[in-house]
Amino acid sequence: MKKVAITTRHDLKEHKSTLIKFIKCLQDQDREVFLDQNARKNLSEEVKNCQNFEFDNSVDLLVVVGGDGTVLRATRYMKDLNVPLLGINVGRLGFLAEIKSEHFDNTCQLIWEGQFTKDPRMLLKVELVRDGEVVLTHRALNEFTIGLSEVSRIIELDISVDSYPVSHVLADGFIVATPTGSTAHSLSAGGPILHPKMEAFILTPIAPHSFTQKPIVITPEKVIEIKPKGRNRENIMITMDGQVSEKIEKGDVIRISKHEEKVCFLRLLDESFFKTIKAKLFWGEGFNTNGE
Repeated sequence: MKKVAITTRHDLKEHKSTLIKFIKCLQDQDREVFLDQNARKNLSEEVKNCQNFEFDNSVDLLVVVGGDGTVLRATRYMKDLNVPLLGINVGRLGFLAEIKSEHFDNTCQLIWEGQFTKDPRMLLKVELVRDGEVVLTHRALNEFTIGLSEVSRIIELDISVDSYPVSHVLADGFIVATPTGSTAHSLSAGGPILHPKMEAFILTPIAPHSFTQKPIVITPEKVIEIKPKGRNRENIMITMDGQVSEKIEKGDVIRISKHEEKVCFLRLLDESFFKTIKAKLFWGEGFNTNGE
C-alpha cells in the first residue's frame, strides 16, 4: 500500500494538528500521500509534498478522517469501490470510523505488516422509476428512507417484494436498511441489530399507524418496490444515507435491490462488532450476575 489518500469532513479546523501528524506519519513510512480538497483547505506548507485526490485517482488505501457521515460521503463519491477504507474517528459514535485518532501510528504499522482483515459490506441499489424508465440511480451503504418533506403528516405506501404485495403502510416514513445500517436510523425506529457480515434487507416502518406493522428482515436477492399512494404524494422525499435527497413525482416507483458492488473496510485483527456495539450503544449492559 504505497499510495494513500486522505479525505476529511468539511469542518476539521480544530483537528489541523492531528491531520498534519497523520500526513507526516505516512510520509515517514515512505507512503505517497494524496489529499482531497477538504483536507487541503485548512493546510498550507504542510501539504506541499502531497498530491491532489479527486476520488477517481488510483490509490491503494483511502483514510477517512471524521465521523460516520464522512465515511458515508466517501463511499458515495468513490469511483473504485475496490479501494479499501480505513476510518479514523474524530466524530461522535464512530460505527464506521472506528479507529481512534491517537492510535493512527500504531494502526498504520499493523496494516503495513499485514495484520488486518478485509471487511466487505453490501450496498443498496436505489432506482427511481418514472413512466417505466429508470431516471435516477443511487447507492447507499446504510439505508434508504422515504418520508414527507413536511413534518407531522403520514404517508401511504404499497410495499411489494419480488412483485408480491406484502404491506400497505400508513406511517411517518419507511426505511430499507443494510446490516451496516442496522445500528443507524433503522435502530432508532425500532429495527433489529444485524451483524454487518450478513447480507439482508431490513424493512422498518417509521411510527406506523398499526400495531401489526413491525420490522422484517428479508434475504438480499429480493427486489423491493415502494409505490406512494394517497393524498400527500407530491411532497414525498427519498433519502440515501441521510446525504442525498430526491423529490419524487406522482406515479413514481422506487425499486431497491442489492448493489452489484461492495464497499471494503480494513479492520485490525482484534476489532470486534460486539465490542463496538458494547462501547457505542452499551449493548448488554445492566445485567448483574451477582443479582444486585
